[in-house]
Amino acid sequence: MKKNEMIAKLVDYYADGNKSKFAYKIGVKPQTINSWLIRNSFDVELIYSKCKNVSAHWLLTGEGSMLEEVDKSVQQSNGLPLIPIDAVAGFPTADNDGAALADCQRYVVPEFNTKGANFLIRVSGDSMMPMFHNGDIIACRKISDVLFFQWGEVYVLDTSQGVLVKRVRECQADEACITCESENERYDSFRLPKSDIRSLSTIVGLIRMM
Repeated sequence: MKKNEMIAKLVDYYADGNKSKFAYKIGVKPQTINSWLIRNSFDVELIYSKCKNVSAHWLLTGEGSMLEEVDKSVQQSNGLPLIPIDAVAGFPTADNDGAALADCQRYVVPEFNTKGANFLIRVSGDSMMPMFHNGDIIACRKISDVLFFQWGEVYVLDTSQGVLVKRVRECQADEACITCESENERYDSFRLPKSDIRSLSTIVGLIRMM
């Protein structure tokens, strides 16, 4: 599918065919949408960050469904499950290392649902302070394409080292790796092989106890 056809489809779905409304939704001028249509291109990262449930694979390739499949077990439940941090890779399977979704605590936060959140996890440690504190609960939106990064953004990554909450940068020295950064200056950045990423999620919300 051509890029301008994809833009038209996005406008139809997210803004009822109104280009000005779609431009407002994603934070650009209406002229930008017209320019994308003429140039047969668009800002993939911007649209992915602003359009709920849009598929990263579709945005990059034009193939498959425009929307990611929404997990019905979460939709039909009373709130989002708070997943044990060692069970993130298995979500949303019914059971993973003894952690069943039915046994998870659930939180009802309408704002998280509108942002496409799939699950919650609790932050452990102080490496991401002051952005995230130990004990914070973060709302996560799972990404189907584990290699789709917006450089400089913070992600929840499930790896052989465990679940990491890190800011992700491009690794100039090795395309097979990414650079993971902490917000706390006491922690050094490090390289992580892309092949070691088993699960990838964006962060769409935060609960903090005062």
